[in-house]
Amino acid sequence: MFWQIISFILLFFIIQYLYKRGKEKFTVHGVKTTTLYKELYSTNEKLFNSSTTALFFLGGNIQTIFIGTIDVILDLLNKCGINPYRFSYKRSIYELKDGGKIAIDNAIFKKSENINKNGRLKRKLLIIPGYTSYAEDFYLKDIISSLLDYYDIYVVTARGFGGIDLFNHVMISSYMEHDLAEYIEHFCDQFSHEKVFIIGFSFGGMMFSKYLCNTKNIMPKNLVSTCAISYPICIRETAEYTENILGGLYSWASCLNLRKCFFDNMEVIFKDPRLNKNKDEIIRDVTASRWSSNFDNAFTYKALGLESIDQYYDDIKLQDKHFLNIKVPFISIFAEDDPVVPINSVPIETMKKNKNIIVITVTSGGHNAFYSGFIPRRWLMQPIKSFFEITEETSVIN
Repeated sequence: MFWQIISFILLFFIIQYLYKRGKEKFTVHGVKTTTLYKELYSTNEKLFNSSTTALFFLGGNIQTIFIGTIDVILDLLNKCGINPYRFSYKRSIYELKDGGKIAIDNAIFKKSENINKNGRLKRKLLIIPGYTSYAEDFYLKDIISSLLDYYDIYVVTARGFGGIDLFNHVMISSYMEHDLAEYIEHFCDQFSHEKVFIIGFSFGGMMFSKYLCNTKNIMPKNLVSTCAISYPICIRETAEYTENILGGLYSWASCLNLRKCFFDNMEVIFKDPRLNKNKDEIIRDVTASRWSSNFDNAFTYKALGLESIDQYYDDIKLQDKHFLNIKVPFISIFAEDDPVVPINSVPIETMKKNKNIIVITVTSGGHNAFYSGFIPRRWLMQPIKSFFEITEETSVIN
């Protein structure tokens, strides 16, 4: 009886896989006459003409929950002193101009003989994680493991996360754009004789995109190519969207991390006289927060000195027309079944007018997951690596 049930479940998944296989696909958006578009498409033609369907991962929620489950397992292994990856991290701390501090984790091979394989030390890759996440998360370590043979990789972790205390009242928010602008300038100066590549995920991808779109930011000459994955365009729309999926599971999980950061750093936060004046009210509202939008309403906009949460959401939104300002090669990847970022908020029609931008959309991929195949494999690294190689070889630089 047991094996009959298992066989039935397996058969169900296989039938679903075969049914969806012809319907779920890749779409590549961009200026099709450019060398960048043509070479990316020809290099990855087999991938782009395949299905995005993954056996056992039928739907964005399953893919997203899967990588979250692996995070929990990896966290338990780390606490036991077990590292299943072929690299570890060497951490340094960067102090920002306002006194805040961020963590920089450099991925280091366990075997020193690999240190300059493929000339990788001449290519620096900076990775910006998503909302409240950091270098130990599975979706990042999986990417790093695939790209480490070709790039010297650094992961930047936002204020208050990844074991770093806050040093003032500023938590992760739209202010991250200023942090990134400052650190990217430092990073590119530090490695002025090397080629720099940057990938941003989710909220980190959004803040990095704002940096690229902002005409006040002067792009470093050695910034060769950039990428952003599964990133929101409008936080207001994203909040409304995620709070109605799986009972708001994803927003609730983010809120838990935000609340922990807040309560762990209250002493520093309330040294700010503006916040201290309404301390009891803020603590009460943060304690009652269930969604990340509740937390933003209880604390975030107040910490930034804004008048309302609406002002905060208006300020942080990526404006469609600003994508036309991007001057460096930039590839974006989104899934239509992303349970965190609503695909209809992505201004694809505007983005693909910029010859420096390519957007890949897939029918199925979840949030930061992107598995496909009868034996599910994560395909995300292939087009990113191709894009970086093409832009490096053809010198498509600002």
